Order: sequence, then structure tokens, then C-alpha cells
Amino acid sequence: MNCIQCKNKLRSKRIIFDYSEKCGIAGVTIHSARKYMCKACDAFFIDLGSVDEINNEICKALICVEIITRQQLRFLRAEVYVENYFEFAKRLSVHPQYLRDLEEFRKPISKDFSDEIKLVIGLRLIAKPISIVMG
Repeated sequence: MNCIQCKNKLRSKRIIFDYSEKCGIAGVTIHSARKYMCKACDAFFIDLGSVDEINNEICKALICVEIITRQQLRFLRAEVYVENYFEFAKRLSVHPQYLRDLEEFRKPISKDFSDEIKLVIGLRLIAKPISIVMG
């Protein structure tokens, strides 16, 4: 791979990347990220891999937590499902204002509702479309 700034050859190394700021959930790290560096111009680029794969791995981890936090709920709505309050509330069978209140610290997230969210996550993970080629 060549540098996009000076066209010289890039060197790479595997790094652990703190993904917390990008996803909004504390403690999320990517262990398979690669940092590409150019010795000629000191530029560097970080390749995190597929965002969909990263989101799926975060979803798998969220299934195992005791109770979903507000930050995790916001991440699921905004980054994984890419839905507004109305759309995500419909998916969870709740009122949009209730969902907004949960995200904005006006109401506590119950264990029962957290379990419902984890069920929706699980259904998303097992419902990946497959392509079958018949020849």
C-alpha cells in the first residue's frame, strides 16, 4: 500500500485501538486494527476493518451484560440500527418518548426492558441474510 500524500510505501503494524469515543461506550477496544505509517512524510492512517463487523462484535458483547446502559442503548439505536427514536421505539414496541427518556436520564432502564433489547439484538445477529447460488 502506498501513501496517499507522497506515494511512498507504507509500513503497517497491528495496534489496539480505543473505539470508545467513536461508539460512545466506555472500554471498547479493537485488537485487530492496523496502523499504516509513512516514513517519508510522517503521515499515518488507521484501518479499523469493517464497521458492520465491529458493530456485530459489540452487539454480541452487549447480549452478555446484566443491564443495557443508556450509552449502549444510544449506540444500538444510532449506530447499529441507524434509526430515529420513532423507528427504534416501534422496533422495541414502546412509545418514542419513553425511549428518549431512557437515553436522556429521565427514566431508569429496567432489567426486563434490557432483556427485551438483548432479544432484539440476538434476532438481528441470527437474521443475517444469506445468499445461495444455484448452478
